[in-house]
Amino acid sequence: MENFLVRERVRAVTYQLLAKCYKLQPTLKEDKIIDNLYEVLSLVSDEAANYAKAMKVEIDNNNNIDEMKFDFLSLFVGPKTLLAPPYGSVYMEERGQIMGVSTQDAMRIYHQAGLKKSEDFKEPPDHIRVELEFMSTLIQQTIEACEKSEWAEAEKKIELQVEFLSKHLAGWIKPFANNIISNAKTEFYKNLAKATESFIRQEYTEDSIAMKEEFKELTEII
Repeated sequence: MENFLVRERVRAVTYQLLAKCYKLQPTLKEDKIIDNLYEVLSLVSDEAANYAKAMKVEIDNNNNIDEMKFDFLSLFVGPKTLLAPPYGSVYMEERGQIMGVSTQDAMRIYHQAGLKKSEDFKEPPDHIRVELEFMSTLIQQTIEACEKSEWAEAEKKIELQVEFLSKHLAGWIKPFANNIISNAKTEFYKNLAKATESFIRQEYTEDSIAMKEEFKELTEII
């Protein structure tokens, strides 16, 4: 079980660090967010880690913070038309509407996990940062349940992880990443998109499935 929990902690931290990259971070370099992201991705995905390494090189060599800030605002914030809208519903709804059916479903899963949207957060609940942070929280809840030997609760949170990945993050991460790659002016954000897409793809097609199967095998032994 301990090896299982170690891998889960790595997954949780990876989601958390990726989420931080989708917030305007004046101290991104000083806080070593990219250094830490490269370190954890090196443990789970060589492909994603290579993109994180390129991000690290870019931020270490780039003293023009204003250029990165402008790129971030153009891609994700505005005031003009967003070049890479960071909302799942834009990619999952037939007409690309914000706060559509897919958003309501994301909120349903948040509520099932016992979470409510913070009043301080003004973005829609299917913002990329919210969805990445939610996955990190779900994994943390899984770890806590396992540490308390609450196996039914842990299984519930694992099922929510798999459901959220399949119905939400994995469903829109590819077109979202493609928008960033096509429109970003800096290599930093292009590589962030590639790292995120690579990690989520591996999570959906391999890691979450392996995690679920390993948990089942471990609980059968216990």
